Amino acid sequence: MIENNYNKRISEITSINSGDFGYCTEYVIVKNREDLRKIIEEPCLLACLALYDKNIQTVNSSANKREIGGQAYIGINYDSLDENNKKILDKLILDGVIEPLNLSDNPNKRGGRDVMIKVPIFENDTVGKVSDRFMQIVSNFQQQDVLYGMYDEASLLESVVNIYGELLHPDENGNVDFEEVLNIITIAYGYVYDEELHTFWATQDLCDKHRKYQKEKESKIQGTIDK
Repeated sequence: MIENNYNKRISEITSINSGDFGYCTEYVIVKNREDLRKIIEEPCLLACLALYDKNIQTVNSSANKREIGGQAYIGINYDSLDENNKKILDKLILDGVIEPLNLSDNPNKRGGRDVMIKVPIFENDTVGKVSDRFMQIVSNFQQQDVLYGMYDEASLLESVVNIYGELLHPDENGNVDFEEVLNIITIAYGYVYDEELHTFWATQDLCDKHRKYQKEKESKIQGTIDK
């Protein structure tokens, strides 16, 4: 854990993807907060955990001995930011803290919607020094709702029906059993279904975080009304 390695030299940090060409964790939506500890290098970890807690999606990161003399980075999904955090991002760009964006209009283009947070790495740097540089930047972002890993029920159902077709045993009118489609989505895709919101989520944790945010928002509104 970074708490025990704050003074560890960056020159001792190797790529967490063993052998430089190990398993790919870019753009992975983790099942829960603790899974970040398995795929994030220590100098980036506290900042990535902070972003996760603010409900902002990180898509990649790197801060190891290969970056000495260059820059470490954390990539976040621009489309996971709410309007308030986009304004904060604009201010950070204006202040020269984050490089200007070159966003692609194609949401499926790899890296085309990423915001890169970069900090320098010097030869004698420690895990703690690099971590602090990242934290100084990400601390500017505010708590928000979860805007990633959520899938519209109607769109996803239509997609699954189109893909699996006859395997869903449609009736003479082409209708399929919802429970059968739901079973495929939860097993094959691993998604979680929220019956109340009629949405699917990539993970239970994201669903819970969204519900928590909405509940806290409603409580604040109610508290204001009561005053």
